[in-house]
Parts: sequence; structure tokens; C-alpha cells
Amino acid sequence: MYRAVLIIRILINSFVYLFDKRIPLRYKVIPYLALLYCISPLDLIPEIRLFGLGYIDDIFVLTLSFNYFRKKCIKYLDSLDDQEVIDAEFKVIDEEVADEEEK
Repeated sequence: MYRAVLIIRILINSFVYLFDKRIPLRYKVIPYLALLYCISPLDLIPEIRLFGLGYIDDIFVLTLSFNYFRKKCIKYLDSLDDQEVIDAEFKVIDEEVADEEEK
């Protein structure tokens, strides 16, 4: 049961990242390729001969690719956050205060 909830959470988070404008297109292609694999007639385990057992490889590929996509998006967004932050020290110098200190 826990595994099913985890898979559903991964899929929901992945769909959120799919429509995020900050995520580049090269990452957004990953889930589409997985969906293309699921609808393609080429499979590791054929669906027709094994009475539904062939869908296991499709579910596995979907879960694996969406999890990979989610991890890549999280890593990419974290790298964006790291680039926007500048850690620096500063000192405000007022001209009037500077003139008084010189005297």
C-alpha cells in the first residue's frame, strides 16, 4: 500500500514539474518518452500473450522514468536557487559620517 501511495505522489509531482516554466525542455522529454514506450508495440514482456502480466514492464518503465524526471527537476531547481544567492558583507558609508570621521 505504501508503495502505491509513493508512486502516485511521484506521478503528481512529476506532472507539476512538467508545466513548470523553469524546467528546460530536455528534462520534460523524459516522461513523454516513457509514455511513448507504453503505447508502442515493442515491449520487453508482450501484453497479449501473458494475460495482463505484460503491463508490469510498462508500469516499471513509467515509474522509473517519472522518478528520474522528478529527481532531475529537483536537482535543477536547487542549482537555480544556488545561483541566485550571493553571500557577501557590505558596509554603508554615508558622506556626512565619513567627513565627520576625518575631522
